[in-house]
Amino acid sequence: MKIIILAGGRGTRLWPLSTKNSPKQFLRINSEDSFLQQTLKRFKKAGLVHQILISTSKEFSHLAKEQAKTVAPQLADQVLIEPCNRGTAGSVAFAVKHMMENLGCEETETFLVCPSDHYFKDEMELIDALSDAKSIAEEGKIVLFGKTPSSPETGYGYVKVGSPISKRVFEVDKFVEKPDEEKANYFINEGDYLWNLGTFVFQIRHFLKELAVHAAAIYQWFQKDFKTCQLAYQTLPNISIDYALMEKSTEIALITIDTFWSDIGSWDNIYALLEKDDHQNVKLGNVVDIETKNCLLVSQKKMIATIGVEDLLIVETKEAIIIAKRGESQKVKKIVDELSEAAGK
Repeated sequence: MKIIILAGGRGTRLWPLSTKNSPKQFLRINSEDSFLQQTLKRFKKAGLVHQILISTSKEFSHLAKEQAKTVAPQLADQVLIEPCNRGTAGSVAFAVKHMMENLGCEETETFLVCPSDHYFKDEMELIDALSDAKSIAEEGKIVLFGKTPSSPETGYGYVKVGSPISKRVFEVDKFVEKPDEEKANYFINEGDYLWNLGTFVFQIRHFLKELAVHAAAIYQWFQKDFKTCQLAYQTLPNISIDYALMEKSTEIALITIDTFWSDIGSWDNIYALLEKDDHQNVKLGNVVDIETKNCLLVSQKKMIATIGVEDLLIVETKEAIIIAKRGESQKVKKIVDELSEAAGK
């Protein structure tokens, strides 16, 4: 099984720590390793280092290579640079094209595609599920991974579980976009909605078959030789693999994962992930707190001092300080969008 690790995202919801020059996947927050390094080590433990391809953009390639070689020296040579940003649909198709034409992969090869910045508390839960996923993918399915929600998370996509195929494998009834809080609570109460982990397995020939049916522009581009594909990459639609393929295909299966998982996509996710003190505060860096409860306090340069506050997210870097109410951190992207718009004027 080959592994495509997507490392080209910008992680804007973790601003101001995640920036355009050093996005989320390269940050070290919960460990001495960055999120990318933690992902690489997950598969190194399973003896899969030689099967990895890291897909990223030109602007992040130096970071990807530098961090990857600390995990295993050969990984620095297993970084694929996308010609430009065309969403995850383009990233996956380009990586598969490269593996076939330049590395000799056959259409019977099976691929795992996963983000570079997700956290699994029990990493072997994912690794152990790969055998089942590979078998199902060889039968013609694209296999997703899902997790029973533990909170009404509005930053995740969901899937509604369909009919059972086996003990932990199900058909997918439908995909659901990121919901508002009311819908997220409804999903939890219903019990048959899972978080979509954004990780999936497919066999190349079945992937191409589904592209031909549901993403004709990408499929037609794929038929050209690699050099032509590289030059024509910018003509591809800028779209996610979910929109381009997953939500349209009828050949989707779902495997459930039973461990703590996070896409670490917001400061609220960081708060949930990290160890807390007796007052349920998460404190990183130079922090002094008095009568402070249920807060995330992250100091990179200057001291953060708090008195008598609760349920706040405070993150300080040399560029900016953000103060937000816990539960509202999904809106950080709006600040980044406003700053980008202002910079463009």
